[in-house]
Order: sequence, then structure tokens, then C-alpha cells
Amino acid sequence: MTEAQRSRVAVIAGSGTLPLHVASSARAAGREVFIAALSGSANPSDFHGFDCRSFGLGQLGGLIKALRARGVSQASFIGAVVRPGLMDIRPDFGLIKHWSALSDAFGKGDDGLLSAIIGIVEAQGISVISALTLAPDLAIGQPGLIGAVKPNAHAVSEIRLGFELIEALSRFDVGQCVVVSDGRPVAIEGAEGTDAMLERVTEMRRIGRLRRETGGGVLVKTPKRGQSLRIDIPAIGPQTVRNAAAAGLQGIAISVGTVLVAERAEAIRLADELGLFIEAVS
Repeated sequence: MTEAQRSRVAVIAGSGTLPLHVASSARAAGREVFIAALSGSANPSDFHGFDCRSFGLGQLGGLIKALRARGVSQASFIGAVVRPGLMDIRPDFGLIKHWSALSDAFGKGDDGLLSAIIGIVEAQGISVISALTLAPDLAIGQPGLIGAVKPNAHAVSEIRLGFELIEALSRFDVGQCVVVSDGRPVAIEGAEGTDAMLERVTEMRRIGRLRRETGGGVLVKTPKRGQSLRIDIPAIGPQTVRNAAAAGLQGIAISVGTVLVAERAEAIRLADELGLFIEAVS
């Protein structure tokens, strides 16, 4: 393999702005980048100037063939993808060969499914790497505030409780994110995702099930214990800030180095404008 081939990397792109950021960072570092845009999640038109093709979720064979044709040695998965039902996938021949393993993995939660996907891709001689390897600037590298607003003492206590709760829930393969308010957990992220969880909190506020007695509460986001950051990295962004504000929260806490911050400047600007803190915790 030539040095040029070793520099070739694929970004398997879901929705959002993160895939383009990762691809641009890899290119700036001298890597040749191929974008595999996942149909229904990523729009190929967002990657103008990149070698980009669209692939359905069942087109594993076509994807592997495209990676090999380009001499890709490493691949990074980034961006949101709605997990399909097993019967909603239209497999090509390359996926059918692994159908039994994937069927088994579907019953083992997100971590089991993602581990199976990594195993299949790496069996083809393509290493799966974390998006943080290509774009380390997406995570906050040091603990502390990343905006102008500071949490009060009650919020600091709730942040601690949120991290403890996610740690305790890790063995159940649930929750990268929780909301703690009035000293107790009030929402745990499920399959619906962070934004939908925050919408539940907003509705609880509206109907009076959740009162703002001690500052409004906090959103805590961090990987589950043992979670593979090669393919599933927690992330926040401007929409997270907007939804947290709508839910009446005081702020957002994330773990250092393991949570991506999309559109960081805009997220910080919004948080300052809306009076929310964002803090990275080690």
C-alpha cells in the first residue's frame, strides 16, 4: 500500500453538520477523503467538492466495494442515523452474507449492533476509527466552563448526580443523557434521542408536573461505561441548547474529551444569550 493510499479515509455520514466538519478536518490534515452519505440521513449536496456517493442502510456490499476501489484503509462513522427495524433494511448481497450475525446483534441493544457492524467492516481490512481521531477539536479538551454563564451550587450538585446516574445505568445499555431537576432525575434518554427527551421535559413544565424551584435543573451528557467511541460518540449543538432553554434548564454538562460539540461558536453564543451554562467535566 502506498503512502497516498494510507492517507485515504472514508467518512460514513449521517445527518447534521458533524460529518462535513470531520471530513474538512481530515482533508486539512492531508488525508484524501471519501464521503459515504447514508440515504435518508445525509444529503450528498452538503459535501460539495468531496468524492461522495449515497448508500442505503442495506448496501454494505456496495459500500465495501466503493471503499476498496478507492484504496480506503480507515473509516469513521459520524452523524445521526435513525435505527431501522430489521425488516425495513433492504440488503444487498454483501449484507446478506452477514445477515445472521446482524440479526443476532439487533437483539443486543445499540452497543451490540454497533460492535457487529465494526466487526464486519474491519473483517474487510478497513479499520474503523473514531471521528475524534480525525477532528479532535470537536470535543472539549479541558474541564471548565465554555461560555460566560456559571452554574450555581445546586446545579453543581445536580451535575454530579447526573454523571452518577449514567454510570449506574450503563450496564442496561440505556441513556447517554439525563435531566436532573430539584435534586432528582426527571428524564432519561431512551431510543428517542436527546431532543425528544428534552421535549418531554418541556411538556412536563407546561402541565405543571415539573416545577422550577431550585434553578431549573441540568442536562448531563456523557458516554455510557464501555461505549465504543469509534462509531457512537455523544454530541450536543445549538439545537440542544435551544431545547434545554425551552425545557427551563439552567445548563448543560458534558464529559471532557468524549462529547462532540457541533457548531461550537454558535452553541456558546446561544447559551450565553439564553442564560445557560455549558460546562465540561473531567
